[in-house]
Amino acid sequence: MQPSPPAPLPDPSAASPRRRGLLRTLGLVLLLVAIAAATWAALNPVLPAWMRWTLGGVAMATTTCLVIGLLLGPAARHTLIQATTGLVVIGGVAFTALGLWYTARTVDTAQQGQITDRYTKAVEQLGSAKRT
Repeated sequence: MQPSPPAPLPDPSAASPRRRGLLRTLGLVLLLVAIAAATWAALNPVLPAWMRWTLGGVAMATTTCLVIGLLLGPAARHTLIQATTGLVVIGGVAFTALGLWYTARTVDTAQQGQITDRYTKAVEQLGSAKRT
């Protein structure tokens, strides 16, 4: 007697159209709630300015992606994802460049402070009545 073959697993892509529509609607509602929350937080004067700017940018970027996705349809999803990834990479490069520039300024300021401290100590030692 041969064992019977295992039952095939259900194909997740074969979900009913009603279920896919419900999931899509739920995703859209969650996205709109996230946009509304980021917009509210960006307009909240209690938060620091950098956080408001960041949340405002997140709300604008998310809204723009949603509108473009709705206007272009599902065929343009890959192009939209590639464009978003490119913008994130460009933002990362700009952020890194600004961080390096700030670090260079900080190092230069620290070096100037050390030079000033050395001159001050040298002048104090020259004006000191105590001889070593």
